[in-house]
Amino acid sequence: MSFNPDKWTRFLNEELLIEGRLQDTMKKYPGIPEFAIKQLSASDPSGKNAYLMWMAKELFHAGAGTYTVPGNASMYIMDIVPAVTAFHNAKQRISQLNKQRKKEGKDLLPNDLNQFKSLSQLDNFLDDFGMSGSEEKRKEKEAALGGASILQDDEDFFIIRPETKESSCFFGKKTKWCISAERSQNYFDSYTNQGKAFYFILNKNLNDDSKYRKIALVYDKNGEFESFFDVTDEEYNDSYELERILLYNLIAPAIKKNPDYPLKDEFLDMIAGALMDGSSLQSFLGSDMPEEMEEDDVKLYEDIVKYLQGQGDLAYSMDEVPNIGDTTLYDVDAAAYEFITLAQDTWNVINSEAYTNTIDNPPGSFDSSELRQMVADADFQHIDVSYDDDYDGNWRWEGRLSVHLDEAPFDQLRYEVENVDGSKEITDDFEEAYGKYDDREMVRDLIQSAFDSSGMYIDELNDDDGSTFYLRMTPDYEEGPGEGLDGFREFLERMKRYDAHYEEAIEKTYQDLVDEEIAIDPKNKLEDEEGGGRGNLKEILTNLKHMSYDIKSGQMNIYGKAIFNIPNMIRNFRELKKIFPALPEENNSAISIPDEEKRTFERQKGYLTQFENALNDYLKSRPIKGDLLKNITDKLAAPIEKTRDKRKQIEIPGLEDKPEMGTQQGAGAEEYGKIMKQMGVDFFRPNFNFDPYVKLLDNISQGQKDAGGLSIGDRKITGAHGIGMLGFGNIPLKDLRAVRKSNPEVYYAYINGFKWLDDNWQEVQDFVGEWVSSQIVPFAKSRATDPAFADLTDKEFAQRARDQRPKSGLRERGCGMKPKRKIRIKIGGR
Repeated sequence: MSFNPDKWTRFLNEELLIEGRLQDTMKKYPGIPEFAIKQLSASDPSGKNAYLMWMAKELFHAGAGTYTVPGNASMYIMDIVPAVTAFHNAKQRISQLNKQRKKEGKDLLPNDLNQFKSLSQLDNFLDDFGMSGSEEKRKEKEAALGGASILQDDEDFFIIRPETKESSCFFGKKTKWCISAERSQNYFDSYTNQGKAFYFILNKNLNDDSKYRKIALVYDKNGEFESFFDVTDEEYNDSYELERILLYNLIAPAIKKNPDYPLKDEFLDMIAGALMDGSSLQSFLGSDMPEEMEEDDVKLYEDIVKYLQGQGDLAYSMDEVPNIGDTTLYDVDAAAYEFITLAQDTWNVINSEAYTNTIDNPPGSFDSSELRQMVADADFQHIDVSYDDDYDGNWRWEGRLSVHLDEAPFDQLRYEVENVDGSKEITDDFEEAYGKYDDREMVRDLIQSAFDSSGMYIDELNDDDGSTFYLRMTPDYEEGPGEGLDGFREFLERMKRYDAHYEEAIEKTYQDLVDEEIAIDPKNKLEDEEGGGRGNLKEILTNLKHMSYDIKSGQMNIYGKAIFNIPNMIRNFRELKKIFPALPEENNSAISIPDEEKRTFERQKGYLTQFENALNDYLKSRPIKGDLLKNITDKLAAPIEKTRDKRKQIEIPGLEDKPEMGTQQGAGAEEYGKIMKQMGVDFFRPNFNFDPYVKLLDNISQGQKDAGGLSIGDRKITGAHGIGMLGFGNIPLKDLRAVRKSNPEVYYAYINGFKWLDDNWQEVQDFVGEWVSSQIVPFAKSRATDPAFADLTDKEFAQRARDQRPKSGLRERGCGMKPKRKIRIKIGGR
């Protein structure tokens, strides 16, 4: 092969050109990572870096010049390169199309990449002419077209009805329509199910940056036009506004040939609006007398008329537009009529096609089989959801359930009825007790309230004059047939929540019937044992002095108010100040001190309240209150427990069932009675509750003293103190009865525990005060490094508080106190 110097020279020149373009691009965009520009160069479809500068510009505008994160640059490159490659591959086809367009007098398509101002404009061009080279985009478009109906596709308009969310997103790209949203919530399905149909108009002749380039039309299910939206999602309800936009798109190619009138949205009123009104057209031309008209305006007007008359596929022929100069006065009204008719007929054609398409394929339509399947999938256990339509597509649905007071669990209830003679008796027949409609009104209200409090909001409640009550639930605002399947789906979701709360509502109804004394619950009835008998629960509970009881739903609560001093607080505060220096002094007082010191003290009191609240939560926590009960048992009740072994050694026939003191004769019985006076004590430990409210600095109020007179007794409550509920909660009566049968001794110990606690209430309260005092410092130490207590460790504030305290004088010793006398001690004989 012979060496060809010309080819070698051309090769060197091309290599230098490629390298030069690469260096020029790097120099112009120094902010773009070098690897990104080299990646663009390697991907340039021309092989000569012919598109490199344009691609780098787009990469820069996308943010790669500002944010040099490699991942971002690579992501933008994946958007840019496929579009440029598609354009490069389509250049031959563009040339062929331009030859035909030149013969037809149409604008030529851009065949130079630099004619596109942005990647968005390039993408739109490729999509409009079906030249996208991305296989992924082609597949996406094919899928979108599969879920849409095309109404019109010509040189001026592309009109399509999206029938799926995917097609709405694809054809609604680069708009702010919520029905085309991809990164936020998309409402296409929701609005479609409400009976809304959408039609997108692409005004092909308008610029890419025009807010009217894409228009979304909205129709109801009856085919009636409602409104339209521009690209920015601004809504319009006037069809006249839409007619002007359509006309503006039709005349856009003619406007583009006049540099004095760039195609901008702000010229819509000035040009399209002027053409559709006689007086406005006269103002636009400058006069209705040809010799006085503005030359540039006349040229634009005649270009528009000539262009329209050359279009053979318009909805209305523009051949009848008057020519300027044919008459002395130009007939602007006749000319405006032609433009108005063109705009209206263009809209009428689109509107008619949209109406027909909507009627033939109504939005949000569904049938009973879909609803039936959705109800089956919901798998309701208690609620019946019904639906029906009037065969014109008008659906309705609701939920129903019923409460039967003659069925479980209500069949356990009893009712008190009064006879004619005034005597009363108990019946299990609800209808016998509440046979009148007015009598049942309170029951209806109670059932509605019980279901409402369980989160089941009932719209209507009726009864059948018997023992059955019917509850009805109707759709809320977003659950009705107007929302289509989405509305039904939302309604079912609420009914599913209601279905899950049904048992809770039934239980609440049962309990409310008992609490409101409409019904009697046998489970709450204590056994009426022989008076004075051992372990007579009803008698014992009724005679409690410090504690009271109630029974609901077969569970017993026994509580008393405990009021107790908290001793040793001077010592406690001394230790607390070491851990939390911002706390106040134990003997501090905010009375009669300057405002600055008072503010400091109030802040310290706030810290103390924070500490007290946390201490309260700690003391009533399950493990800690369990420790309290254990200490009460060990320290107070333990001496009684020690008698158990001695009692077991005594065997006196006939005393097993009735060992209470004084029921048998003889010394043995007397001895046994003395021991049983100290009967064993036990407690329902898991059911023990202690809910205190402690105050470590303030005195107890007079109102609290008055309310707790019985609990306080002769005891003095001053300074640090606590008030709280002490006792047992939710003890199941069935469990208590089961223990009585299986192990009577344990049962009696439990019952005696209630009585023992009540009998020793004063001593227990004092013990609780000492126990609480012993818990304060250990609790503080356990929270020393807790961030929630950081303010209490503020040493700087603590020092300021100490510095403000008086060093001597009356204030330090307290209001009204005399100063200490100084005593001299004489040492020695002189």
